[in-house]
Amino acid sequence: MDADLEKLKIHKPTTANQSVGNKRTLWRLLAVIGVLAVALLMVLFYVKQRPAEVEVITVLSMFPSHGFTVLNASGYVVAARKAAVAAKTTGRLEWLGVEEGSHVKAGVVVARLENRDLVAVRDQAQAQVQTAMSALEQVKAEQIDADQSFKRQKELLQQGIVAQAEYDVSEARYRRASAGVSGAIAALQAAKSALRGAEVALDYSLIRAPFDAVVLTKNADIGDIITPLGAAANAKAAVVTLADLSSLEVEVDVAESNLGKVKPHQSCEVSLDAFPGERFQAVVHTIVPTAD
Repeated sequence: MDADLEKLKIHKPTTANQSVGNKRTLWRLLAVIGVLAVALLMVLFYVKQRPAEVEVITVLSMFPSHGFTVLNASGYVVAARKAAVAAKTTGRLEWLGVEEGSHVKAGVVVARLENRDLVAVRDQAQAQVQTAMSALEQVKAEQIDADQSFKRQKELLQQGIVAQAEYDVSEARYRRASAGVSGAIAALQAAKSALRGAEVALDYSLIRAPFDAVVLTKNADIGDIITPLGAAANAKAAVVTLADLSSLEVEVDVAESNLGKVKPHQSCEVSLDAFPGERFQAVVHTIVPTAD
């Protein structure tokens, strides 16, 4: 009986067997975690490498004026005041003091032609003026002396001290001195007029800006022959082209069928390609009565 009861006992595993089983379970768990980590990394790498899908939509800027627009027209921005600056005389361009984009004030010299001959003529005219002034002072002094002598001879003649002939000589001298003064004054005026003419001719060799403006183009270089008409071979008529940017206007083309929608002083808006997000308030200045 006792032997049978011994057979019915449950044999428990030893501590060593339990440790081996636990290690096997731990390694299986680590292997499963590693496989899951590799799978997660592969999913993340796939998602990262896949191109992102972008939805493209069209955005349209709306302004309040779009709701009541009468007419749309396209055109160009132009300057109302624009000039091709040239010289009044013919000469070789000696100096050019501006370039494209330069800002100039009215009356400022932007270019100069060769003018050494004109400077010499001006200096000669100044010398002639000085000579005429000196001659005038001489004849004035002669007139004063002749006037005093004439008055003395007149008193002596009344007293009967001198003869009539001496009085006549004194009177003639006084008249010659007075005429000499008048001639010297006229000569001085002529010399001054010649000086003004020489100064004007010299000033013609200086090309000035007619108004406050910005240089748009440079049409000539130093050494070019500048003529008023540009008819000569290899000659230039204009030195620079200027524009007053404070007088900018917008010229647009309007179809004949839409002319009835446009009136002078009518309000409008201007949109420029350079500033697509801005609108500029304007008015219709004039309607050009020509057809293209």
